[in-house]
Amino acid sequence: LFVSNPTEVEASWKIRHVPVQPPKVSIIASEMDKPKPRPRDEPDVFSFSEYCGSQKGPTLPLESAGDCLPKDENRSDTAVFVQTLTEVSWRAGTSVAEERHNADLAQTLTRLNENNPRAPRPVVVTFRPSMAAQYQSRFRFEVERGEGFDVVLSGSGTYAENSRELPPPHFGPSMTARFE
Repeated sequence: LFVSNPTEVEASWKIRHVPVQPPKVSIIASEMDKPKPRPRDEPDVFSFSEYCGSQKGPTLPLESAGDCLPKDENRSDTAVFVQTLTEVSWRAGTSVAEERHNADLAQTLTRLNENNPRAPRPVVVTFRPSMAAQYQSRFRFEVERGEGFDVVLSGSGTYAENSRELPPPHFGPSMTARFE
């Protein structure tokens, strides 16, 4: 995730968990049908690299901060517009310690934000499930005297690593029908 600020006022922010409200089910419905299993709301399985901070504004566009979407390998040759590709690169120092220091993109972008407070601030989210189950939690980015936003994170815990195949890419007429 990247924290940005479109205003000229410095924004102080913090992250907090928003508990899920159980759905209201009528007595008749609860007697007739089994309730569908819901993902576990355990915020401890999701961790953030930072839980609070401040961001000066206006923030530079994300692309100029050195992060952009990856190349779409499944892109159709008949796409309406071409994909804009931006390559991210930086030079590591000459010493081994400096090369290790520059090897991680998130750390490098955090350092760029510290050097230029108007660059978007990267916040890394890590998922560490405690058991084989579905998880989903809502987190609110609260902005002091400003408008915040919610992020819903979900993940699937499993004991069988690399056993699930990725679905094949979807191609079909419905992808481009609205442009014809």
